[in-house]
Amino acid sequence: MPTIDEYLESVSAPQRAAIERVRTIAHDTVPGLEEVVSYHMPGFSSNGVTLLWVGAFKHHLSLFPGTVKFTVDNPLPEATIREFLLRRVAETSSKGGR
Repeated sequence: MPTIDEYLESVSAPQRAAIERVRTIAHDTVPGLEEVVSYHMPGFSSNGVTLLWVGAFKHHLSLFPGTVKFTVDNPLPEATIREFLLRRVAETSSKGGR
């Protein structure tokens, strides 16, 4: 299975920086996250449940689930990424991990 670093080698430098920013915010927000690649995108999971995926596309980037689009020139605010993650933590823990 590829790693996030291998995925980052396949995207442009500006997209790489944007994904690295999400990666840093994710780890700072939810300590102990595991990095995964699924659906051919970088993801971050906790307790076996993927909380967030981030993918680079031709003209934008997206956070999943829920498809939150953003661009290199118009990045998501850090607070938005943190809220997204914390909401996912709450959703998955209230459903017994699913």
